[in-house]
Amino acid sequence: MEPLSNVQTEFLPPNTTSVLQPLDKGIIKSFKTLYRKEVVVKLLESIEEKKDYSISIYDAMNIAHKAWTNISKSTIKNCFRACSFVKDQNVVVISEDVLHIAEWARVPQNAETRVNFDDYIHVDDELVITGSLNDDEILGFENIDDENGETLEIPSVSTKVAKASIENLRLFFTTSNVEDTIFNDIVNIDNAIDKIRQNNVRQKHITDFF
Repeated sequence: MEPLSNVQTEFLPPNTTSVLQPLDKGIIKSFKTLYRKEVVVKLLESIEEKKDYSISIYDAMNIAHKAWTNISKSTIKNCFRACSFVKDQNVVVISEDVLHIAEWARVPQNAETRVNFDDYIHVDDELVITGSLNDDEILGFENIDDENGETLEIPSVSTKVAKASIENLRLFFTTSNVEDTIFNDIVNIDNAIDKIRQNNVRQKHITDFF
């Protein structure tokens, strides 16, 4: 393959990301809103069950995945439209319905220092997360002791427990007002569990070890 010779690199003008970057037009805010909503729900569950409140790396990964998945397509389209990536004058103001969640009112807070959910979302907007490092700082990372760092440990779940969870989901959605497509999704998960179980019990052959 011949090297590309007609590639031209263009740099955005300084201090224009809030105008030209779709992420800064509302996608990041939407993600943070949905993520922190789940954090609040997890906090309330811990309080109700009288358990210690903590979020592991595994929890954070799942919450982030759910938050990103739940960002609406219309929000992303509107952000690109607002940055003039789309030639459409009908720019819709981005509005998330979850900005004021009912769960937030249930979070125990001091009456004198109580904050609203919108302030909670933007609490770290001014936090500096990037910067330049000198040579000494870069070399210093080699001496960092990470023995106390958290490791990602995912508990093992048997296929029996997984199948029981599937049945509970079926019962839950059967008595709920949901779209029929949800049951197709449950079948897909059920089939995936069956496939894993079949692979685990498959008879080993001598060729499997070579």
